Amino acid sequence: MMRLLRTSFRLACLVTGLALLPALLPAQSAPSTGKAVSAPIPDISTLMREVEANQKQLEVERKDYTYHAHIVIQNLDKNGNVTKTGTEDHNIFYVNGQEIDQLLQRNGQPLSARDEEKEQKRVDKQIAKARKGDDKDDPNKQLVLTISRMLELGTVSNPRRVLLHGRSTIAFDYTGSPRAKTHNLSDAVMKDLVGTIWVDEAARHIVRLKAHFEKNFHIAGGLLVNVQKNTHFAFEQGLVNNEVWLPTLVEIHGGVRFLLVKSLNQDVRASFSDYRKFQSQVTILPGVKQVQP
Repeated sequence: MMRLLRTSFRLACLVTGLALLPALLPAQSAPSTGKAVSAPIPDISTLMREVEANQKQLEVERKDYTYHAHIVIQNLDKNGNVTKTGTEDHNIFYVNGQEIDQLLQRNGQPLSARDEEKEQKRVDKQIAKARKGDDKDDPNKQLVLTISRMLELGTVSNPRRVLLHGRSTIAFDYTGSPRAKTHNLSDAVMKDLVGTIWVDEAARHIVRLKAHFEKNFHIAGGLLVNVQKNTHFAFEQGLVNNEVWLPTLVEIHGGVRFLLVKSLNQDVRASFSDYRKFQSQVTILPGVKQVQP
């Protein structure tokens, strides 16, 4: 499930080329008075290229952080009624700029000794690949898109200034173009997406994104992945310790089928907490603030 969640989060983050959000902590330099800002709305193309540039710095800043992910998965029947509920708990950290997740619990219970050993081997393998920079076989690496390419694949409209958690954000709508020529998976995703993006005006980071597929989305004619029409997702991220932007919330609703396996209609909600900063990956620095749910 974490693999599906991570893929969905990357879909949400395509607009910044991101790899993987509670109330936001106010930045010292950001307007947080709750009053409307009267300055002209910035050019969206310029704004998003600044967001993309900030991503490089984010990859440096987040490497010393680890945090907890709590995921609630609800299976739904055709009428939208919940038929089964499960939970997973993961520890998230970064190695050589790559996100690593380690499963800790299922349904509130620690892993068995056998499952824990298998999970540790999987994590060790991911760490080794990250240290070598050997991620060429990672299918999620196909979900990398530059801002300039995103703007070629669709249109942005209705830019407006919105106060979100007391901070000034620039919100705008994105609509993929069905006539755009695609070259890879990232292109295909953005071509079929419709949604809204909120950018923190002072920090130039995306703080919220909501999007949905207007039609069924297929990979390899549906043999590999088949995402049902109107499947939608959202993510938010917040400023932690006044220095790094990390995820706080991911939500997915809809039907997805992988490799001809029976389709799953699910509601998935992942909340993130317990943000901790390490020094030399050993000592937790004192006084590090956490984003509270």
